[in-house]
Amino acid sequence: MRQGDYTVWQIVYDVSVLQIHYLTRGNPQERTVSLKALDFVCGHTVQFTVIEAKPSAAGVPEFKHLTEATHRGYLHGFTTQPYLKRQFGDLSPLTEGLLLTLRSYTCPGK
Repeated sequence: MRQGDYTVWQIVYDVSVLQIHYLTRGNPQERTVSLKALDFVCGHTVQFTVIEAKPSAAGVPEFKHLTEATHRGYLHGFTTQPYLKRQFGDLSPLTEGLLLTLRSYTCPGK
């Protein structure tokens, strides 16, 4: 999928083998995420990857533990972007509410 010069990333979902292939404007090397390799068990550590990060030699992105401090930093950086402030006002007060929602999540049946 492309949007001309506005394309920030390109992504292809290969549902037949449960893989996601993507590349970004800032890093045109194709990277692949295998959904088979991810742990979706409820209650396990939340992980993330930096979409622009350089992958391993095999083209696989590195996933890291998502701490609340890291998540807070990401949310603060996102909600305080000048463009968003001009369009929507100060969204930074939403950060703590979003983190509270994540903190209060429990696995179904627990």
